[in-house]
Amino acid sequence: MITLCFIGLSGITGAPVGAGEARTKIVAHSEVAAESDGCLDHAVKELGMSAKRQEARRAWTIGPQFLHSSVVTGGALELLIDRQPTGSKIVVTTSFPATSRSEVDEKEIESRVGAIASKMAQLCGVTRPVVRCEVTPASGPARACRLD
Repeated sequence: MITLCFIGLSGITGAPVGAGEARTKIVAHSEVAAESDGCLDHAVKELGMSAKRQEARRAWTIGPQFLHSSVVTGGALELLIDRQPTGSKIVVTTSFPATSRSEVDEKEIESRVGAIASKMAQLCGVTRPVVRCEVTPASGPARACRLD
């Protein structure tokens, strides 16, 4: 079960592809306890992601198998592990050009981003991870993701 909560994480994002154009952004995150932090780096590999680590940061640029160009042209996906005093936050961010998409396509993209945040926490021992997810359209107010 995935619980939805509305949040604002506008400060956590990578440099999007095509930064000059209007883009829609989706940010999902979950958390693991501090004692499970060491599991997260391994969990990235367990998901089979073609992840490329960004220097010394615990951030990865994820390859296209989760957000293929046939689904989102010009889509970018970043995974960030942010260590906090109480545990570690798993933050998955994607952005893509703000073109007209069917509601089915938009829901699928939101679901994929939320699933990555959820599965990372599950691989590190969280039985029912809480996933918080927000969509910020290129124009219009932010809203909670549809993750069912």
